[in-house]
Amino acid sequence: MFLAVMGTSPAVLTECMFYYYSDHYNQLRSFSEIKVLTTSIGKQYLVDSLFTQGRWSELESSLGLVAGTIPFEESDILVFENLDTGEEVADLLSSADNEAASYLINTWVKHFTDQDDYRLTATVAGGRKTQSALMALAFQLYGRQQDELIHVIVSDQLMANKDWFFPSDPTDSEQKLSVSDVPILRVGRYLSRNTNQSLVHLLEVNGWI
Repeated sequence: MFLAVMGTSPAVLTECMFYYYSDHYNQLRSFSEIKVLTTSIGKQYLVDSLFTQGRWSELESSLGLVAGTIPFEESDILVFENLDTGEEVADLLSSADNEAASYLINTWVKHFTDQDDYRLTATVAGGRKTQSALMALAFQLYGRQQDELIHVIVSDQLMANKDWFFPSDPTDSEQKLSVSDVPILRVGRYLSRNTNQSLVHLLEVNGWI
């Protein structure tokens, strides 16, 4: 399973998939399910670039894969929703927006880690810093030994290039993908785990805030 938080840089997802599906990095892995958690604006960026402009198809073709091999569709893009109104969140600009993001991130991390036969890989590379922080916090609460939190990094030049989504030549040092494991102190086994609680309430009842 692969889980990502995302902002307006869809290349984060294609970079991660290239890293795991390319022979070059010796990290061959296939994911049975991929979910991206983002804002309504982030979803539009993802749909426009990956599907309308065909970047996802280009990725699979570049890797020598049959179309559809990497299981990701528009329905796998999940948008944060205000917990009171149900309206989609366009950007994380308020405490209410961040609580909506926290709820969805917490829900999906817990969903994947509640199933023993799942191995979860998640990235903190996309979106605003609060999204990355919330993903790391959810991992601290629910992550197991087999799960991993990663960060993918490319050069500043490539980050600024909105037309670059993955290496055209992985042996080119200027297109290097660097993926590092994010160390996480897994404290979830010491806490109450109630599916019906928000992340904020879960922390409150255990005296963490």
